[in-house]
Amino acid sequence: MGHDIGHRGARSGNFPLIGTPRLAALSTYTLFATVWLIATPSWGQTRLTLQQALASARTQNLEVRQKDAEQQAARLARRDIDLGGLPQVRVSAGGAYAPASRHFGYDPALSDMGQLRGQAIVEQSLYDGGRRRAKRDRAELDITALGNEQAIAGVDRDLEVRHAFIEGLHAQAETSLRDEAVGDLSDYAQLVTTLQAGGIATSTDLLRTRVELATAQIEATRARQALAESKFVLAVLMGTPADTAFVLSGALSDSTFLGIAFGTPSLSLDTTGNLDLSGARLSYEQSLADVRAMQRERWPTITLSADAGYLNSRGNMVAPPSERYSGAGYSIGLSFDLPVFDWGSNHLQVQQRQLAAESARYRLTIVQRQQESRVRSALAGISALSEQLDTIQAAISTSQDNFVLTKAKYVAGQALASEVLSARQLVTDMKLAELEAFADRQALQADLQRITTQTR
Repeated sequence: MGHDIGHRGARSGNFPLIGTPRLAALSTYTLFATVWLIATPSWGQTRLTLQQALASARTQNLEVRQKDAEQQAARLARRDIDLGGLPQVRVSAGGAYAPASRHFGYDPALSDMGQLRGQAIVEQSLYDGGRRRAKRDRAELDITALGNEQAIAGVDRDLEVRHAFIEGLHAQAETSLRDEAVGDLSDYAQLVTTLQAGGIATSTDLLRTRVELATAQIEATRARQALAESKFVLAVLMGTPADTAFVLSGALSDSTFLGIAFGTPSLSLDTTGNLDLSGARLSYEQSLADVRAMQRERWPTITLSADAGYLNSRGNMVAPPSERYSGAGYSIGLSFDLPVFDWGSNHLQVQQRQLAAESARYRLTIVQRQQESRVRSALAGISALSEQLDTIQAAISTSQDNFVLTKAKYVAGQALASEVLSARQLVTDMKLAELEAFADRQALQADLQRITTQTR
């Protein structure tokens, strides 16, 4: 018959009843594989709590460090914008030679036969049409947005660790349940062997029991493999992939396992400070800032410039000494620039940014609805699983009583071996269903904790 031996609902095929030697070999192989597939023995392992796993993962979170570096770069960009409002000083030097000839050469009245210069030039923007202010506002939003992204990277990693820890606890508890099933079936196999020796049980009963025992041993091995894999995933998140010599501490049935009880008032439907919603809101504000910055490109600019130094022409240098100028001096100038006609290029760019802002506004509304829906869905799921657990726990007690009673009836010759094995399988199925519900409820609680994390 088919047996429910897969992890989280997988099904196995039928095992052929070939004979006692084949079954004994299968059992021996299973025990051998169990020994070699298990990671470091538990007596050499340390206990790992969720808080310890979170602390280790936070110190190894490279995404947070990446966002921190990007935020520092954004602060430097803002500083650069601020410095743009200060007087800009530069030094310029150069020379040119332009020979004058009646047959070939520039008009000396224009070229002055060359030039030699060396000047210190200062430029100060008196009015930039609000361009620098618009750029600074955008830079401020960039810094805030990167800080929000850094916070998101942190809570997302925490969520990954919580899910991995829950999965590890699930695999750890399932391993114990599978071992318990192997123990019960081993005891039952000994009972059937004794009854067969007394002529009460048949060889078919013994063969069927050994098949079930081998199946349970295989499932115990798979549970250990799943536990080793989940511990490796958790170790990678903590930044210690080579160290899986730990035992997870905690119980999935503990309602305060994640640090906050189920149904606590602090996990409300208020998502106004939600990190994802704040990110969408900042994206919308950045789009509006881009619109304002592009609109400012239409405004005029006024710039004051001054220079001092040496500026001389070759014509002046070859003139008689009494007619020469010194060449040293200064100048002051004021420039006014106003964009007048650009074939509508600026208008098109403004429209592009306005459409991007409109898209960001739609995205903000979508994220808000999604967050509210996720909160309601998680709360409903937690409530449904809590009710389901009440039913499952009552069924576990009944299935255990049924197993004990069916086994007693079998000894008395009033039940079949298949009924005893089915009763024991029912106990395992109910306990696995309880474990699954506990794990799912903790996972939903972790999701809810992530959604309701507020901006700092």
